[in-house]
Amino acid sequence: MESALGSKQESLNKRIRETITSLSDEQLSDMRRASDKNYTPFARKVVEEELTRRRKIVAAKDASENNASLAGNREEVARGTDEINRPSGGSRLSLAGASH
Repeated sequence: MESALGSKQESLNKRIRETITSLSDEQLSDMRRASDKNYTPFARKVVEEELTRRRKIVAAKDASENNASLAGNREEVARGTDEINRPSGGSRLSLAGASH
């Protein structure tokens, strides 16, 4: 009988986890702010795990976008440096003799 109870609890926990992971960020935040009396300790634990998981996903996405942006900036700087160093065919400004 103990294994039947354990199996039922595992099934219930699985359904709780599935339900919580399908909620919106706002709904999860509402659950987090709600009284401890409103949800079981397991449900509250799953809410925290899900919020943490989502924060990590957002952070990883932001980091990836920032890295792509930085790479693009480095390419722009490199192109700009090449354009500055490239002879234009025109007269070059010389500072030699400019300061007396």
